[in-house]
Amino acid sequence: MGEGRDGMRICYLATWTASTEKMAKYFAKRGNEVHFITFDAPIYDYDPEEVVVHDLRRSGGSPIHRKLLNSVLYRTIRARQEINRIQPDIIHSHYVTEYGIIGLFLRRHPFVLSVWGSDILIDLKGRMGPLILQALRAADHVHCDGRNTYQAVIEQGIRPPKVSLIYFGVDTGIFRPDPPDEGRLGEEAGPVKRIISTRMHRPIFDVGTLIEAIPLVLKDYPDARFTIVGGGPLRETFMETAKKTGIDEVTDFPGIVPNSHLPHLLNAADIYVSTSLSDSGLAISTAEAMACGLPVIITDFGDNANWVEENKNGFVIPARSPQALAEKIVYLCKHPLEREQIGMNNWLKISEEYNYYREMKKIAVVYSYLMNGGGK
Repeated sequence: MGEGRDGMRICYLATWTASTEKMAKYFAKRGNEVHFITFDAPIYDYDPEEVVVHDLRRSGGSPIHRKLLNSVLYRTIRARQEINRIQPDIIHSHYVTEYGIIGLFLRRHPFVLSVWGSDILIDLKGRMGPLILQALRAADHVHCDGRNTYQAVIEQGIRPPKVSLIYFGVDTGIFRPDPPDEGRLGEEAGPVKRIISTRMHRPIFDVGTLIEAIPLVLKDYPDARFTIVGGGPLRETFMETAKKTGIDEVTDFPGIVPNSHLPHLLNAADIYVSTSLSDSGLAISTAEAMACGLPVIITDFGDNANWVEENKNGFVIPARSPQALAEKIVYLCKHPLEREQIGMNNWLKISEEYNYYREMKKIAVVYSYLMNGGGK
């Protein structure tokens, strides 16, 4: 497909997350004019730098008004107004169920569509399924971040080169282990071990399983401490549960943390946990933890079993199993040599196979291919 080109005007339709922010900024720094249209609250505060953010959120007074403002029709009309002003060379929507359907109705090309997991693995089977399928077929290119989503798209009759498997990647210059005298490794002699979770506090990520596992861990390893990063509708519930069960004194809830601060928190931890009930490929949060040299304990979804080999990169456990999670946490707490070797394995694996700059260059090649008439 070539080496990619710059000087384009790119418009993203997406929620402002760590992954979409990194992609937008990558292309802005390459000399492209980058716009970002969103109707959702950002996962954390905007830091757009060279990216022009069009935050089209509106609040309504009555339930009917709010429903109208959140409707696909209204959002499509507002997005079209902005796009008519921007006149982008490429439109790139993220998450089919919301922004992909808006992209479908815009009928502008080239149109790139990124699937995220639940949209293709769950929502496709529901009432939005017909529109999701139309969006997949209307896109000039479908980008997948995991083998499971890639296979799901192919099963809908969409074949390469129209579909690609390209990871969002991790910037291993930022997410990396601290030198031994600065972070976790310099404190190895101490008995206290810190376990971290960085998933959002929403039902799909099942952080409640970690909350349930904490008392079980403390029975076998009283020096365990927990950092549960993130926000969402269940955060207050988790904090209240921690207080009621008496684990609040060993559990921190720092809330939503800017991506720039995450390497510090990860390097202050010893073990990473993800209890998600659905993932597309390898979750970015898991990859970031691996890049910082942490062993990981994650549920058996997405491509997790392909990335995490038992006792080499960490452990893959059944979903909704506090007991299994607690057992693996205790094991890693009690086996420092294995823990550090697993962490080193993970840093090397992400550096070699999940590099942000290498993956974004592949997206640039897709853009160039479409701009030169490919995909038609």
